[in-house]
Amino acid sequence: MYKLYTQKVFLFVHISFFIAVMCLSLNTNSDQIESIKISDIQSFRWDTDNQSLVLRVGSKYYDVYFSSRCWDIESAEKLEFQSWSNRTHLSVGDAIIPMSYRWGFDSPSNCFIKSIVKIES
Repeated sequence: MYKLYTQKVFLFVHISFFIAVMCLSLNTNSDQIESIKISDIQSFRWDTDNQSLVLRVGSKYYDVYFSSRCWDIESAEKLEFQSWSNRTHLSVGDAIIPMSYRWGFDSPSNCFIKSIVKIES
């Protein structure tokens, strides 16, 4: 009885591990990165076709996608960063605030980062 129970538990653990590994491998994007050092960001532009913010960091470019519509980002003259976990790096869940003086005041919208993906050359 004990041996049969042990075999079932062992089988259950292996199946659970296999499912977890498969889910992780399906959700992992090799181009997606963990974070960007804020002080290394040299320029930005809005990509209307891709609906993403393109950041230039050295000779590399990154697409930043947001979890919802980011108002005023197209006309932003500068960006402010609100990093919740680390003051020096920008990562998923952090906010980018577009600063637009088109209307005579700063944009009230926070744009929360959904993903950061390296653009292949």
